[in-house]
Amino acid sequence: FEGTLNPRLEEKLKMDGFSVEDIKTIADNPVDYLALNKLAIDYADAIVQSSAEISPELEEYIKASGKPFLPFPGEENYVDAYANFYASL
Repeated sequence: FEGTLNPRLEEKLKMDGFSVEDIKTIADNPVDYLALNKLAIDYADAIVQSSAEISPELEEYIKASGKPFLPFPGEENYVDAYANFYASL
């Protein structure tokens, strides 16, 4: 998506019981597509790249997470790639 989410998102998440540590990735920053993806990576067990191109910053964040990662397998035969990846976890 383009743009940013509501600037009060951090405040709203805290009201729902999230700690400062839980949402440190988005703390004091606009919550845009990149920030939301980083937050999702923080809580994911593994990451699947679902498009051919991602930002270099996001790719570095994924690598730094040390989590299992399936790069974009292409638009054909992705079902097998996904199944094999999930089976390996």
